Amino acid sequence: MKTLIYLFLATLTFIGCTKETFKPESTENVYVTLDYVFPVKTGDINPKGEPLYLDFYTKYIASKVLTPRTYYVNFYNNETRVGASISGTWGSKSLISLPPGTYETEGFSFPTTYGMCGDTAYLTFKDPITVTETSTHLVLNAYYDCALILLDTTGVIRTDIFMPAPDTANFSFYQPYYQAVKPTMLKTDGFYHTFLFLNDGYDDVNLYLTVTGRERVMVDPSNPEYMVNKATTFPLFIYTWEAGKYYYFENTDSEYALTPMTN
Repeated sequence: MKTLIYLFLATLTFIGCTKETFKPESTENVYVTLDYVFPVKTGDINPKGEPLYLDFYTKYIASKVLTPRTYYVNFYNNETRVGASISGTWGSKSLISLPPGTYETEGFSFPTTYGMCGDTAYLTFKDPITVTETSTHLVLNAYYDCALILLDTTGVIRTDIFMPAPDTANFSFYQPYYQAVKPTMLKTDGFYHTFLFLNDGYDDVNLYLTVTGRERVMVDPSNPEYMVNKATTFPLFIYTWEAGKYYYFENTDSEYALTPMTN
């Protein structure tokens, strides 16, 4: 996956819709458009009958508002040994061309900024797909390379996602720290949220989330008039995150309980 990401960055400047073939193509190529869907399977981020999350999923994920705009996918036919690496923009009318056949796929769709933690989901593709002589539109199954962290907005003034300064100096990722991690969660209807990229062990880095609320607390009992807004800090690296799961920090009287998706 890390190799694919580096290849993707190398091709971003060509993203109108570009293709690199591994072997010369057949003269009988089929020209198709490309799209993706979210298959409803165990482990996917989907509502699973939970009404609290249903509106968020329908409005922002299923409708592809909080999903990436670009993609990079390898197609390889084991029988004919024909392959192609294709990058592009979702929704583009540009056509891709492949000879008919069944292809193994390996690819991803990531945001071009905030590649480790941000507002937009991180997707991967891995299922075989068949191209026929009459194909006009290919639809890939998209899977999540991320967990979704949701935060109750009740009583919240601000959120901060950060890494201690010594760790940012040694940050090892395909983007610099300030480009890889969005420093705040996005506020939508009823939630703050962020997607956390889980591939290649990057969920183990020392990321923290601080939630500052409206509740005022005393700092020094000897000076009771000096009050500050209560701030709660969560070391995100101590939790076990699973790709395709959402995790909800519920606020009860300014105390937070983490509720993971259980199905």
